[in-house]
Amino acid sequence: MNERADVPLERLEARAISLCADAQAETGLFEIDGQTFVFKRGRPKSWATARACLAAIGCRLAFGEWVAPGQLRTGGIRQEAARLRELSREGRRVPLVLFQNDECLVLSYVGQSFDEIVEHLSAAEKITLFERLADDLAAWHVKGCWHGGAQLRNVTEQADGFYRIDFEERHGYALSVAATRAYDVFLYFGDAFSHLDESEVLPQGGALLQRYLNQVQDPSLVLMLRRLSRLLRPMVWLSKRCPRLTRKRDAQRIVRVARVLQAVL
Repeated sequence: MNERADVPLERLEARAISLCADAQAETGLFEIDGQTFVFKRGRPKSWATARACLAAIGCRLAFGEWVAPGQLRTGGIRQEAARLRELSREGRRVPLVLFQNDECLVLSYVGQSFDEIVEHLSAAEKITLFERLADDLAAWHVKGCWHGGAQLRNVTEQADGFYRIDFEERHGYALSVAATRAYDVFLYFGDAFSHLDESEVLPQGGALLQRYLNQVQDPSLVLMLRRLSRLLRPMVWLSKRCPRLTRKRDAQRIVRVARVLQAVL
């Protein structure tokens, strides 16, 4: 459960300021009186502008939508804190913002992320988990929400259900609803498919994607995914002709998403 900390705010503030003073301290966990908290430091990222430019180009190619790179630039801790508070007010399961200043953020701890868990699951357990996560993402989208970082590393589970974390991305403020959903789909299913055996990518991956689409029922999203499928088609060809070029995990994710999109759509 995501409950308010029993630790006084003054102690959280003092610990956060102490961590900020430590130049080596980055995002991580700390404990006070047996309770675990998340610490996130706000720092300018030297590559943020270049990353935003690449993201803008990618959105134009994948979704046919052009947005200024500045609109896609990662928002940092202020952006994340504001979004977490907004989602919490809407009843979404996200970490609570317990302390914030100009340098850092302290959040409630909502469990271990699934990228640390999934490799320890059996094949059947993975499929069950991926189905539940597809249902959860569909529920978010049907209710008008978006994640922006829907990979397994940004989802946890508590007794009351799944929690989503890491909300620095701003794609949903700049792109159309359909493009924003397609971006979440690409991130989540690409990550999930990377954990399937090769022989299961098309049958199980296709069933997972179809399960999500049946719940969302968004024709505009289907059009976006078809456009994305056409863009990624050369990756499938390349993986067959020059498999060595697509051995890295990120490339494999793209290839697997492309194959499933082509099969389903």
